[in-house]
Amino acid sequence: MFQLGGVPPTLFVLGAKHKTYMLLPEGETLPERVHIMTQAGVQLAKSGEVGEVEQVIYVSEGWASPPRTPFLRPSQDPNRTEVLVISALDAKTNTQTLHMYACTRDTKQAVIDLKRFPLPEDVEAQSPLLPAFLAGYRLFSR
Repeated sequence: MFQLGGVPPTLFVLGAKHKTYMLLPEGETLPERVHIMTQAGVQLAKSGEVGEVEQVIYVSEGWASPPRTPFLRPSQDPNRTEVLVISALDAKTNTQTLHMYACTRDTKQAVIDLKRFPLPEDVEAQSPLLPAFLAGYRLFSR
C-alpha cells in the first residue's frame, strides 16, 4: 500500500507442501467475485503445487462505513472510509477472520498511514469468497 498506493486483489495460499500467492482480477459483483475465487481454486489444484490447503488469506481494498441503524451500504455512504481488507480462512476448521485498516492519504493520494478499523464485536467474518476458493480447489485436488 505504501509503495504502490494500493493493492490488487491478492490471494495467499498456505499448503502442506508449499505456499504461494495469486493476483486476481477485480469482480464487479459478488457472484462474479465468487466465480473468480472458485476458478482460482481449480487452477491452483490442477497445478498440484501446494498440497493440502491449510490457510487461505485474501487481501483487497474496499470501503467501510460505521455501523448504524438503518444500515447504509458503504457504496451509498458519502462518509465512507477507504480500507485495506485482510480476510482469512482456516481450511481445517472453516473459521474465517477479518481485519480492516483505514487508509490515510496525503494530498498527492499517496497512502501515508494504515490504522486498525474497528469492527463491531458481534460481527462474524462470513464471506462466500474464501469457501468458494476452497471448494474449487477440493474439486481437483488429491
